[in-house]
Amino acid sequence: MKIAYKIAIAIIIYAMMAIPDPKNPFPIKEAQGYSTTSEWWGLYAQNLVKYRIINSAARSYYYDLHRSYLVSHLDQMELELTEPDSPLLDSISYHINKLSALASLVPNKINEFEGDISRWRKLIKYQSRFWNTSSNTEGSRLYQLLVESRLAFESALVQSDFPSVSWTSLPLDNGFQYKSINDIVFQSGDIVAFNLSKENDLCLSFRRDMPNAYDHLGSIYIQSGKGFVTYIDKETGLQSVGIETFLDNYAPNGMILRVRPDLSQIIETPELPVLVASRLYKMANEGRIKYDYQLDLDTRDYLYDWEMLNGVFKKYDFSLGTEKKLSNTHTIRVGSDKLINEPFELEYDPQLMVVGEWYNTQTLYDKRVLTAATSSVILSSPKMRFVNPILLPIYRIKKGLSMIMNQFGYKGLIAQGVSAQTQMALDALHQEQKKVVEELSEELHKYESEQKHRATYLKMLQSAKEINHNKISGL
Repeated sequence: MKIAYKIAIAIIIYAMMAIPDPKNPFPIKEAQGYSTTSEWWGLYAQNLVKYRIINSAARSYYYDLHRSYLVSHLDQMELELTEPDSPLLDSISYHINKLSALASLVPNKINEFEGDISRWRKLIKYQSRFWNTSSNTEGSRLYQLLVESRLAFESALVQSDFPSVSWTSLPLDNGFQYKSINDIVFQSGDIVAFNLSKENDLCLSFRRDMPNAYDHLGSIYIQSGKGFVTYIDKETGLQSVGIETFLDNYAPNGMILRVRPDLSQIIETPELPVLVASRLYKMANEGRIKYDYQLDLDTRDYLYDWEMLNGVFKKYDFSLGTEKKLSNTHTIRVGSDKLINEPFELEYDPQLMVVGEWYNTQTLYDKRVLTAATSSVILSSPKMRFVNPILLPIYRIKKGLSMIMNQFGYKGLIAQGVSAQTQMALDALHQEQKKVVEELSEELHKYESEQKHRATYLKMLQSAKEINHNKISGL
C-alpha cells in the first residue's frame, strides 16, 4: 500500500506540473503570415513560366525593352517628385516584376538588374520623405514597394547561376573609420540586418511572403583598423565578433544601413552613430545583456535586437523610426504574442539609407525551403497537434535546474528568457520542421531534375502544404 500511495502521489504531482500556462506559445491565426506581396508572387511565377518557353533572342529583346522603360521612369523620378498613388510607381513595379523573371534567364544580367533595383530603392526612399508615411495608406504603399523590389532581386538571383553577389556605396567623407572586406565597405556606426547561418535549421520568426526577412540586427564598430559586429546571440547574449569572421561564418546574407548625415541631430552631433556603436561594443565586453526570446520581458538584462539598438540610440536623444508595427507585414514571431519590429523594417525608416547588401544564392534558396516548411507546419496546425503536453513537467524540471546553473554562471539546459512551455513547443516545432524540410527537399529535387530549373517559392509553399496535409490525413 505504501508503494501504491507513493506512486499515486507522484502521478498527482506530475499531473499538476503538466497543467499548461494559459498563454498559447504559438498565437497564430490561419489568416496570418500573408502581406500585400501575395499578388506579386503570383505574377512573378506567371512571368517566369511565360519567358522560359520562348527562345533566347526573344528573352533578350523583352529584357532590353522592359529595362528601357524602367530606366526612363527612374530618370523621370530624378527630375520630379511623385505621389504615393502615382501611376508611375505602378508602372515601375510592373516592369521590375517582368525583369525579375528575365534577369535570371538572360545571361550576365544579374549585376545590371541589381544596380537598377538599388537605384530604384534609393529614389523611392528619398521621395518618400515628402510623403505622410505615418498614415496607413502611404506607409503601407512605401513598404510594399520596398519589399517587392527586394523580392524581385532575390528571386532573380535564386533562379540564376550566380553563387553570390554584393554591392556597397562609398563611405561618407566624415572622418569615420571604414573597412573593405570581400568588396563590401563597412563604416563605423553602420547598422547591419542579417540572418545567422548557424540558425538556419530553426525559424524563430518568419514572414510567409518574405522568406528572407532578416531576424538579427548588429552594429559596426571600427577601431585602429579592426572591425567588429556587435549583436545579440540567442545562446551567448550580446557579443562582438570580427567582421571577417562575421561574413565567413555567421551571416551569408545581409544589408547595411546608415543614418542619414543630413538629419538635424547628425548635423549637430556628427559622431552620434559611432558613439552608439562604441557603447554597444563596450556593453558586449561587459557581458550583461541576454537575448529576450519572448520579447515581453520588461528588464534591461533581456533585450531583443531592435530593442537593444533603439535603446542605445535613445540615450543620445535619437529614436529609430519604426516605433509602430506596420499593418501589412504580418510577421509571425514564434513564442510571443507581442507586436515586434523585425530588422527588415528598418529599411522603411526614413532616417536610414541602405548602403550595401550581400547575398549567397544557396542560403537564399535554403531559407525559402525552411520558411515554406515552417509556415506549413504552424499555419496548418493551430492546435499544435505535434506538441506532447505530457512532457511539460520534464521541461519544468529542466528550467528549474537551468535557473540554478545560471546563478553560478553556467549555461542552462533552457536559455534564460525562455519558459519551459515555450521551449517544449520550440523543440517540438524543430523536430516537425526537420521532417517537413527533409521531405520537401526530396520532392523539390525530383521536381527540379525533371523541369531543369529551380522551383519557385510558390511551388515550395504548395508542396509543403501538401506534405503537411498528408501527415494530418494519416493521423
